[in-house]
Amino acid sequence: SDQSSVNDNTVTIIGEALSTADIEKVEITINGDTKTSSGKDFSQTLTSYFINTAAPLNQIRALPSLNRVFILNQSTNNILVADSKTDQIIKKIELPKEIGPVEKMRVNNTTKKLYLTAPEKDGLLVIDGEKLTVSKILYFEKGSFPSNLFIDGALNKIYISNTEADNIAVIDGNKDEIEELILVGKKPAAVGRANGEAILR
Repeated sequence: SDQSSVNDNTVTIIGEALSTADIEKVEITINGDTKTSSGKDFSQTLTSYFINTAAPLNQIRALPSLNRVFILNQSTNNILVADSKTDQIIKKIELPKEIGPVEKMRVNNTTKKLYLTAPEKDGLLVIDGEKLTVSKILYFEKGSFPSNLFIDGALNKIYISNTEADNIAVIDGNKDEIEELILVGKKPAAVGRANGEAILR
Protein backbone atom coordinates (compact mmCIF):
# COMPACT_ATOMS: atom_id res chain seq x y z
CA SER A 1 0.00 0.00 0.00
CA ASP A 2 1.17 3.53 -0.73
CA GLN A 3 2.04 5.62 2.33
CA SER A 4 -0.17 8.44 1.05
CA SER A 5 -3.27 6.23 1.42
CA VAL A 6 -3.12 6.19 5.19
CA ASN A 7 -6.91 6.01 5.61
CA ASP A 8 -6.95 2.61 3.91
CA ASN A 9 -4.57 1.12 6.46
CA THR A 10 -5.74 -0.82 9.49
CA VAL A 11 -3.67 -1.41 12.62
CA THR A 12 -4.96 -3.63 15.42
CA ILE A 13 -3.20 -3.36 18.79
CA ILE A 14 -3.93 -6.14 21.28
CA GLY A 15 -2.92 -5.53 24.90
CA GLU A 16 -1.62 -2.49 26.76
CA ALA A 17 0.63 -0.63 24.36
CA LEU A 18 3.07 1.61 26.21
CA SER A 19 6.08 0.49 24.21
CA THR A 20 6.98 -2.26 21.75
CA ALA A 21 8.04 -4.48 24.63
CA ASP A 22 4.59 -4.13 26.22
CA ILE A 23 2.61 -5.16 23.13
CA GLU A 24 1.75 -8.85 23.28
CA LYS A 25 0.53 -9.23 19.73
CA VAL A 26 0.02 -6.96 16.72
CA GLU A 27 -2.20 -7.53 13.72
CA ILE A 28 -1.81 -5.25 10.72
CA THR A 29 -4.36 -5.37 7.89
CA ILE A 30 -3.85 -3.38 4.71
CA ASN A 31 -6.01 -3.96 1.64
CA GLY A 32 -7.27 -7.23 3.08
CA ASP A 33 -3.80 -8.63 3.78
CA THR A 34 -3.21 -9.39 7.46
CA LYS A 35 0.10 -9.96 9.23
CA THR A 36 0.55 -10.88 12.87
CA SER A 37 3.68 -10.38 14.96
CA SER A 38 4.88 -9.98 18.50
CA GLY A 39 5.33 -6.48 19.85
CA LYS A 40 9.09 -6.71 19.47
CA ASP A 41 8.73 -7.43 15.75
CA PHE A 42 6.11 -4.74 15.21
CA SER A 43 8.40 -2.22 13.48
CA GLN A 44 9.62 -4.81 11.00
CA THR A 45 6.09 -5.95 10.22
CA LEU A 46 4.80 -2.43 9.65
CA THR A 47 7.83 -1.45 7.61
CA SER A 48 7.26 -4.41 5.29
CA TYR A 49 4.03 -2.75 4.19
CA PHE A 50 5.47 0.71 3.71
CA ILE A 51 8.01 -0.14 1.02
CA ASN A 52 9.03 3.50 0.60
CA THR A 53 10.08 3.77 4.24
CA ALA A 54 13.86 3.94 4.49
CA ALA A 55 14.10 3.30 8.25
CA PRO A 56 12.11 1.16 10.72
CA LEU A 57 9.09 2.65 12.47
CA ASN A 58 10.64 1.65 15.78
CA GLN A 59 9.07 4.00 18.28
CA ILE A 60 5.51 3.32 19.38
CA ARG A 61 3.75 5.09 22.22
CA ALA A 62 0.13 5.05 23.40
CA LEU A 63 -2.41 7.22 25.18
CA PRO A 64 -4.84 4.60 26.55
CA SER A 65 -7.25 7.25 27.83
CA LEU A 66 -7.73 8.51 24.26
CA ASN A 67 -7.49 5.08 22.59
CA ARG A 68 -4.64 6.35 20.46
CA VAL A 69 -1.37 4.79 19.37
CA PHE A 70 1.45 6.93 17.96
CA ILE A 71 3.98 5.46 15.52
CA LEU A 72 7.04 7.54 14.73
CA ASN A 73 8.49 7.40 11.23
CA GLN A 74 11.99 8.80 11.68
CA SER A 75 12.93 8.57 8.01
CA THR A 76 10.18 10.95 6.84
CA ASN A 77 9.73 12.89 10.10
CA ASN A 78 6.07 12.18 10.68
CA ILE A 79 3.84 10.33 13.13
CA LEU A 80 1.06 7.92 12.22
CA VAL A 81 -1.83 8.04 14.69
CA ALA A 82 -3.97 4.91 15.08
CA ASP A 83 -7.32 4.64 16.85
CA SER A 84 -7.07 1.45 18.91
CA LYS A 85 -10.86 1.06 19.05
CA THR A 86 -11.63 1.34 15.36
CA ASP A 87 -8.25 -0.07 14.25
CA GLN A 88 -7.81 2.77 11.77
CA ILE A 89 -4.89 5.10 11.15
CA ILE A 90 -6.71 8.39 11.61
CA LYS A 91 -4.00 10.94 10.92
CA LYS A 92 -0.45 11.52 9.80
CA ILE A 93 1.20 14.35 11.74
CA GLU A 94 3.89 16.06 9.70
CA LEU A 95 6.66 17.35 11.95
CA PRO A 96 8.04 20.86 11.28
CA LYS A 97 11.00 20.84 8.90
CA GLU A 98 12.82 23.45 10.96
CA ILE A 99 13.11 21.05 13.90
CA GLY A 100 15.17 18.59 11.84
CA PRO A 101 15.19 14.84 12.51
CA VAL A 102 13.72 13.75 15.83
CA GLU A 103 15.34 11.13 18.05
CA LYS A 104 13.20 10.01 21.01
CA MET A 105 9.44 10.14 21.58
CA ARG A 106 7.69 9.88 24.96
CA VAL A 107 4.12 10.40 26.18
CA ASN A 108 2.92 12.37 29.20
CA ASN A 109 -0.26 10.54 30.20
CA THR A 110 -1.07 13.27 32.74
CA THR A 111 -1.36 16.07 30.17
CA LYS A 112 -1.94 13.87 27.08
CA LYS A 113 1.06 15.35 25.28
CA LEU A 114 3.91 13.86 23.29
CA TYR A 115 7.50 15.06 23.58
CA LEU A 116 10.18 14.47 20.95
CA THR A 117 13.86 15.37 21.12
CA ALA A 118 15.55 16.95 18.10
CA PRO A 119 19.31 16.78 18.84
CA GLU A 120 20.62 18.34 15.64
CA LYS A 121 18.56 21.51 16.15
CA ASP A 122 18.85 21.50 19.97
CA GLY A 123 15.07 21.34 20.22
CA LEU A 124 12.16 19.70 21.99
CA LEU A 125 8.90 19.26 20.10
CA VAL A 126 5.57 19.16 21.97
CA ILE A 127 2.47 17.61 20.38
CA ASP A 128 -1.08 17.86 21.71
CA GLY A 129 -2.31 14.26 21.89
CA GLU A 130 -5.97 15.29 21.76
CA LYS A 131 -5.85 17.86 18.93
CA LEU A 132 -3.04 15.98 17.14
CA THR A 133 -1.19 19.19 16.40
CA VAL A 134 2.24 20.62 17.23
CA SER A 135 1.66 22.86 20.25
CA LYS A 136 5.16 24.13 20.98
CA ILE A 137 8.86 23.94 20.11
CA LEU A 138 11.44 24.58 22.81
CA TYR A 139 15.08 25.32 21.99
CA PHE A 140 18.08 24.78 24.23
CA GLU A 141 21.45 26.49 24.02
CA LYS A 142 23.17 25.86 20.69
CA GLY A 143 25.19 22.66 20.75
CA SER A 144 23.28 21.12 23.68
CA PHE A 145 22.25 18.00 21.70
CA PRO A 146 19.14 16.87 23.66
CA SER A 147 19.45 13.12 23.18
CA ASN A 148 16.96 11.47 25.52
CA LEU A 149 14.12 12.22 27.88
CA PHE A 150 12.13 10.87 30.81
CA ILE A 151 8.64 11.91 31.93
CA ASP A 152 7.60 11.86 35.58
CA GLY A 153 3.80 11.85 35.34
CA ALA A 154 3.28 12.15 39.09
CA LEU A 155 5.28 15.39 39.26
CA ASN A 156 4.36 16.41 35.70
CA LYS A 157 8.03 17.07 34.92
CA ILE A 158 9.98 16.24 31.78
CA TYR A 159 13.72 15.60 32.13
CA ILE A 160 15.93 16.06 29.05
CA SER A 161 19.53 14.87 28.85
CA ASN A 162 21.51 17.55 26.99
CA THR A 163 24.49 15.39 26.13
CA GLU A 164 26.90 18.02 24.83
CA ALA A 165 25.94 20.68 27.39
CA ASP A 166 26.57 18.32 30.33
CA ASN A 167 23.20 19.16 31.89
CA ILE A 168 19.69 17.91 32.50
CA ALA A 169 16.86 20.25 31.55
CA VAL A 170 13.75 20.12 33.75
CA ILE A 171 10.56 21.06 31.89
CA ASP A 172 7.32 22.13 33.56
CA GLY A 173 4.66 19.85 32.05
CA ASN A 174 1.88 22.41 32.50
CA LYS A 175 3.56 25.37 30.82
CA ASP A 176 6.06 23.43 28.68
CA GLU A 177 8.78 25.82 29.73
CA ILE A 178 12.34 25.20 30.93
CA GLU A 179 12.21 25.29 34.72
CA GLU A 180 15.81 24.44 35.54
CA LEU A 181 19.12 23.32 34.04
CA ILE A 182 21.05 20.94 36.29
CA LEU A 183 24.76 20.51 35.65
CA VAL A 184 25.81 16.86 35.83
CA GLY A 185 28.78 14.74 34.75
CA LYS A 186 30.13 14.64 31.22
CA LYS A 187 27.84 13.75 28.33
CA PRO A 188 24.65 12.39 29.98
CA ALA A 189 23.09 10.06 27.40
CA ALA A 190 19.89 9.11 29.25
CA VAL A 191 17.88 10.09 32.29
CA GLY A 192 15.31 8.20 34.37
CA ARG A 193 14.01 7.66 37.87
CA ALA A 194 14.26 4.73 40.28
CA ASN A 195 13.12 4.56 43.92
CA GLY A 196 12.27 8.25 43.86
CA GLU A 197 15.74 9.28 42.71
CA ALA A 198 16.86 10.58 39.33
CA ILE A 199 19.37 8.34 37.59
CA LEU A 200 21.74 9.16 34.73
CA ARG A 201 23.60 7.13 32.19
